[in-house]
Amino acid sequence: NVKLVADKNGLCRDSATHTVSVNLSPVISCPPNKVVCIDATAFELTGGTPAGGSFSGDGVSAGYFNPSLAGAGDHIITYSYSANNSCTSTCNFTVTVNSLPAINTPIVIQPTCIDKTGTITVDASGIGTLEYSIDGGQNWITTNTFNNLIPGNYTIEVRSQNAPTCVSNYNGNPVVLSAATQCGP
Repeated sequence: NVKLVADKNGLCRDSATHTVSVNLSPVISCPPNKVVCIDATAFELTGGTPAGGSFSGDGVSAGYFNPSLAGAGDHIITYSYSANNSCTSTCNFTVTVNSLPAINTPIVIQPTCIDKTGTITVDASGIGTLEYSIDGGQNWITTNTFNNLIPGNYTIEVRSQNAPTCVSNYNGNPVVLSAATQCGP
């Protein structure tokens, strides 16, 4: 209860008592920060507690986060929850969207009659230290030149060490090294 007393120069005095209710804001928690690739499919945002709240922010629509819509970078997502007492609480978490490396046409040196092996030099750009694979992602190295390759098909992939799950595939895969022909007797 709150009692209000009004006094005017000591001549008039009046008071009133009223009940005031103070509603507590709900205690909530956000899901952990998340890292995704820009080519990931839209996914449902979950993990805010208590359940039943809503998510908002760049790339968020109807409770789903769309990495390509949000774009590369860090995105602050807000979880809001309103309790039955009309009090609302919010918390924030970050979804980091990593871009994919860009792969240009590689430089290919075919095997010859003199040198029976070839070379593939991958031309790519991206953020951070890039890693390269020519065996479909089985092995990764930080050097973009592959020497002493026997004739065969090679599948080029590139990723950043900062985001190793964000892999770009060369759209001209497979790169074919052909055995030299007409090399004489």
